[in-house]
Amino acid sequence: MSKPMVEPAAAHRHGDIRRRVIPDVLVAADPGVAGQFLPARRVCVLTGTTGVTVALQRFLSRLPAQPGVSFLVALHTDGETARRLVELLKRTSVLPIRQADDPQTLMHDEALVIALEARQREARPVDRLLQAVARQYQTNAGAIVFSGNGDDGVVGCHSIIRHGGTVWAQDAASAHYSSLPNHVRQSCRVALSANPEAMADRLMHELRLLDQPGQQRRSGRTVVRAPRSVAEVTP
Repeated sequence: MSKPMVEPAAAHRHGDIRRRVIPDVLVAADPGVAGQFLPARRVCVLTGTTGVTVALQRFLSRLPAQPGVSFLVALHTDGETARRLVELLKRTSVLPIRQADDPQTLMHDEALVIALEARQREARPVDRLLQAVARQYQTNAGAIVFSGNGDDGVVGCHSIIRHGGTVWAQDAASAHYSSLPNHVRQSCRVALSANPEAMADRLMHELRLLDQPGQQRRSGRTVVRAPRSVAEVTP
């Protein structure tokens, strides 16, 4: 993203690789080649309401199978609608896409669709999720706000920026409903406004630059303990 999401110094000890992000959604590691662990190192929250399905299709269809970032797709929807969305997105994307179960692990280089209405009854669940991700991933977190109405997510975007992450928003010209991204633009320091395809291309360009030998920047600290519950997360 325009201010690259920077990978923190990660601990690879087995006891350190499961870290709670939000209730029932765990960040974990997967044993890889030669015994290396592959935790979700960078996390970008994708959100929106009305019109978001088309925007997600346009965005995710531009990404490779291993983009170098994990996505939490946070939607005001129920579990069955989320399941149908996963199947729809899989038709046009090579990125691994799954629905969050209970509990669920988030792996590197995948998208996890979260039905917030089915999992959390409190108000403004997108804000709560963004705040939790901001606290957990700090400079390695990002958010992209797509088409939609309302303003759930604005406070959470402030938290992403305050912890050193980056926020992008779909431009009004390409959004079916521009109320939500407009609210974010008016309230936050949005680093990029563009259509979904342009944002996907820009993200891949910046991640390639970040992953070049000698170009990675590290935060110099391990990731802090994530909240045990949404109630622990405050703006």
